[in-house]
Amino acid sequence: MNASVKGFANENRLLGALLERGYNVSKVDLPHSSYDLVLEHEKDMIRIQVKTVGVGESIPFTGGTRGGKDREYKSDVIVGVLSEKTNGDSITFYVFPTIMVEKWGTKPRSINKEPHAKNQYKYIERCKDKEFVVRMFSNT
Repeated sequence: MNASVKGFANENRLLGALLERGYNVSKVDLPHSSYDLVLEHEKDMIRIQVKTVGVGESIPFTGGTRGGKDREYKSDVIVGVLSEKTNGDSITFYVFPTIMVEKWGTKPRSINKEPHAKNQYKYIERCKDKEFVVRMFSNT
């Protein structure tokens, strides 16, 4: 499967998972947007960038290009999607608030270093709460 198709599929996987959990979330259908989904939580809008977990089980924190233009992410949270084909699809979400990404820098990060970020929907809800985020990622 080519990268853009996989990325599109992963955006929709996360969208579906969030909707099933009762979140008010929608796709951003703007070709030059720096985020993929927007979620309303307690009167706050949370911008979500979806990334495919790559080879070596790492998540890239750099923009890449779309339409020949370098992108800078302006999201509140980055969610890495790991989809594996085994006896069926196994989908895992790794949630990284942008507060931590800014601290770590743009180098890809191994999901194995952040097992606590696995399927943590509360990290999406509280991604702008710096005290909470720093506490949750204090061992990294």
